[in-house]
Amino acid sequence: MSTWHRARSPAGRFVWEPEISRCGIDVRGRSRKLRINYRTTEETRAWATAVLEGVDFDDLDGGNDPSSDYRSLLHGEKPVLRGFEDPADEQRFLQDSLTQLRGIDGNLASTCVTLRTKSARDRIAQTLEKAGFPVRLIETNEADDPSDPALRVATMHRVKGLEFDQVFIPELTSDQMPYRVEVSRRPDQVSREQFEQQERSLLHVAATRAKKRVVVTYSGKPSSFLTPGG
Repeated sequence: MSTWHRARSPAGRFVWEPEISRCGIDVRGRSRKLRINYRTTEETRAWATAVLEGVDFDDLDGGNDPSSDYRSLLHGEKPVLRGFEDPADEQRFLQDSLTQLRGIDGNLASTCVTLRTKSARDRIAQTLEKAGFPVRLIETNEADDPSDPALRVATMHRVKGLEFDQVFIPELTSDQMPYRVEVSRRPDQVSREQFEQQERSLLHVAATRAKKRVVVTYSGKPSSFLTPGG
């Protein structure tokens, strides 16, 4: 008979895993889940789950995790969704919001701005630095330093496994998610639909890195994931 131990899953929930997993035997996807989320608020969880529209949630770590069967014990602000006609207005909103947070908390160490691509990440980081915000880029395979008071900026793929009080997801346009460059490379409808499911999972992961609040913005045409039936 297997012995089970309690562990935290990549999605931030406690699961029961057999002791054999400690011996190098892969048991991902075969764990027994306690359906309570202890990290994100129920408001964020509900919004991020709606993005998935009932598809199986890919935890980006080799397992599928149906997201509709868990709840959070925490409550807070509903995710903020703001659209702009002019990218300059969107950028101004981001900077004003960060300035306000810095005034409240004293620094932005617990705040992350996350984007779909590395090029977008680098561009936003440079703009924020020019505006006077100390920025820490979180690179792939690089550990974060909690003692650094700087604002965190990272790609959506990189924030997996991390958590912050506030998460900003700017530039969530129809070109960025699902990422149009990658969609165009898919040879058929089935592969395009599979890629779209992966993109929904990626946005779900990014949003649920937030412990207190998520702020999503775009300028121009929004991602289809943000529109009813999209």
